[in-house]
Amino acid sequence: MAKQNYLPTRKDELDTWEEVFHTNVEADALTLGFDAAEITALKNVISEHRTTFSEMESKKAEKKAAVEANDIKEKATRDAIRAAVKRMKAHPNYTTEIGDGLGIEGPESVLDPPNMKPSLTVSLEANQPIIDFKKEGLSGISLYRKRGEETAFTFLAKDTYPPYLDSEPKISEGQPEAREYKAFFLDGDDEVGLESDVVKILVP
Repeated sequence: MAKQNYLPTRKDELDTWEEVFHTNVEADALTLGFDAAEITALKNVISEHRTTFSEMESKKAEKKAAVEANDIKEKATRDAIRAAVKRMKAHPNYTTEIGDGLGIEGPESVLDPPNMKPSLTVSLEANQPIIDFKKEGLSGISLYRKRGEETAFTFLAKDTYPPYLDSEPKISEGQPEAREYKAFFLDGDDEVGLESDVVKILVP
């Protein structure tokens, strides 16, 4: 018998489906031979899952807000330090000994966003692709994906806190799926620089 795919594969869609099922199941299950204890147990399982889903979504939102707040503070701190160091090095009393003590000796790397190119790596964790990268002094990456029989890359996400977990279900469950990823750097919220090389992985 063919499997009936009435359960959504996307987590958010499944939560909506579970809400409707939880609301309507009691009367119909009684008609279909379930006793009160069985119905209560089923509804409890659904409620517990919807609670953990809600907590997971809340943690995602908290993480995103925390990362964005940190990025703002990091930029302000870097700007303040650079300005202070520039002033220090211009002072007639500045010496390399002072600079060594403060860790400010040596040339500072200069960012060149228009010519920077992300370097991606991809691996599997619990059969879900994890895309890792280094920010190289910029804000993060804008990530694109192509999967299965798709012929073009489509935007997946902006990520400022590596690595990125691609938890979206496969197009056809039970079938291996090829996935490809590429990215651009982000300077603030804007894409900059050169397109990364494409990385590929097979999701079993």
